[in-house]
Amino acid sequence: DKLHRHHGFQIHLSACPNGCSRPHIADIGFIRACVPSVDADTCTSCGDCAESCPDTAISMESGLPEIDFDLCMRCGHCVHICPVESMHSVEEGWRVLVGGRLGRHPKLAQELPGLFSDEQALDILGRALHLHMDRYGQRKRFGAVLDETGIKTLLEPSA
Repeated sequence: DKLHRHHGFQIHLSACPNGCSRPHIADIGFIRACVPSVDADTCTSCGDCAESCPDTAISMESGLPEIDFDLCMRCGHCVHICPVESMHSVEEGWRVLVGGRLGRHPKLAQELPGLFSDEQALDILGRALHLHMDRYGQRKRFGAVLDETGIKTLLEPSA
């Protein structure tokens, strides 16, 4: 039986939430992210952050930037656009997405909760690879393994 590219375990990395490198459809994907915050004492209320936010996650209703974290993709654009550096990152790390696939039964990856440091992301990758190898079956995608075990298995320390 011929082994095809899509039978392998696919890992994709992206530096922005647009995911041009396809982390949302990989077995495991990583997206670099940061959690923005505003320093009210130095903010000039110019509104550049709100005007330029690609996800309209920042409003200026109170005169100061207010971030809606349900809409925020944690891309850091607001941090880089602020002319007086009032917007800053309070946490940086990786968003981790697991179990994505294309094909006959496509499915977008599920995102693990939180942001992960480089070390934590590598640990999760190691757990994912071990889980996949332990439960590997002919043409069985990693998403099917996660359907059986649940994604929480990737967050639990290995025994």
